[in-house]
Amino acid sequence: YDPHEQIQIRVQLATVLRAVVSQRLATRKDGQGVIPAVEIMLNTSRIRDMILDPQKTKDILLAIEEGHISYGMQSFDQSLMQLMTEGLIDFAEALQLSSFPEDFALRAKGVVSADGARWDNFDKAKASSEGKTYWTELPRLELETMLKKPDDANILIKSVKDAPEDKKKKK
Repeated sequence: YDPHEQIQIRVQLATVLRAVVSQRLATRKDGQGVIPAVEIMLNTSRIRDMILDPQKTKDILLAIEEGHISYGMQSFDQSLMQLMTEGLIDFAEALQLSSFPEDFALRAKGVVSADGARWDNFDKAKASSEGKTYWTELPRLELETMLKKPDDANILIKSVKDAPEDKKKKK
């Protein structure tokens, strides 16, 4: 966009965007088709500010990774790590699909960088998930995975009026 249009586009995007869900299909470790690795971004006030401010836009991935527990967001690399630790995909497939292969390889070996705090909540959620894939339990979105055949995955997103937390508050 032309420079004079960029501010208007950022404002429009920040105003109308609700969420972004992207997927990469990973070959299952057992060879029985594919499984989606899913990146989820909700338009929280922090994300909205990052969209509006060109200097902060580069930090959106960090906000996604840090928003795992609070908002149910996750990066592709977090999703791949979860699929790998659950034994659904192998390391080579996860590494090939990761957004940052060098960082992913170090993380898989247990090496945490100075900014590793953004994965703290992810690790805690992973440890307590008891084999559940956390992204299916988003607070304001309901995701359903429909596998019509092993090589065909579709994610359907439906808005949920009453999130689980909201129902608890009403009682």
